[in-house]
Amino acid sequence: MCFFTGSYGDYQWLESYPDLDTFIKTCPQSVLGKFLVITSVDSGEFRAAATLDGWRVSEGIAYSPRIDSIDDLPEDAFYSFSEWYIYDVPTQVGRISKENIFASEIAPPDVFTFVNYFGFSFSNPEMQPVVELFWKQLNWMRPVSYVADGANGIISPASNGMAFVSRDPICFQSVRRSMENYIWPYNSPGK
Repeated sequence: MCFFTGSYGDYQWLESYPDLDTFIKTCPQSVLGKFLVITSVDSGEFRAAATLDGWRVSEGIAYSPRIDSIDDLPEDAFYSFSEWYIYDVPTQVGRISKENIFASEIAPPDVFTFVNYFGFSFSNPEMQPVVELFWKQLNWMRPVSYVADGANGIISPASNGMAFVSRDPICFQSVRRSMENYIWPYNSPGK
């Protein structure tokens, strides 16, 4: 499988092919036993979370109960342009900001959604000004991991795709191994 990797501070990242649903089925260890903070689903607020048992929505952000099985994840949380922050404990992060990211301070309680910047990619040199703002936000939010599905297309240095970021080296290596062993349908023999 083709993917890009790198690091920033104590976080490691990878970008790859699959959509969020495939990623979670391939790498359930990334969310099991954790709590999700969802800042974007299909480029907007995850309003359906308000009707789900144990979930809550506050100031544009959805908060999950502890995820004990991938079956606990709502089906409609897997659309493209979804962004999840993953924590070991329930964590309130703030509010979704609608301000101009380039004219605003990146600091609590304002949370910006980066997955919705078309072309957002750690490996895309043209996106580095936005990526630097992402790292600034991640440094104050301090999730264990972050996962985003920018589009259902193939990741390249110029386009969105699935991204996984983690400061847990064991989790990151486990996800990386799972992704290395994943056989993307379009790369299989005879395709």
